[in-house]
Amino acid sequence: MMPHIPGPWWVDITRVYGGHDYCGKPCLVAEVNGLPNVDDNSRLIAAAPDLLAALHGVLHWAECECKTIARDTPPNDEPPMCDYCVAKAAIEKAERKNWWA
Repeated sequence: MMPHIPGPWWVDITRVYGGHDYCGKPCLVAEVNGLPNVDDNSRLIAAAPDLLAALHGVLHWAECECKTIARDTPPNDEPPMCDYCVAKAAIEKAERKNWWA
């Protein structure tokens, strides 16, 4: 798992904080001041560690259903990814070191 500032994270107006630095002060995780939907974006960012942990937990109990979905998809249509594979892809994106790739 890629290291990040440990949760829980919390929102203070337009800044998201989490963990503590070496002096025991909260670490700034993100600043969303001036962006559209500041409140929504702040809450989503603050929930990120919990969402990632929840996806890891879901994958422990779920299984891939892509073969079943492909079998049930009409001919000439591209079968969608199953929820398991969507969750796995989201985890890989969150933990990718080259996040811009």
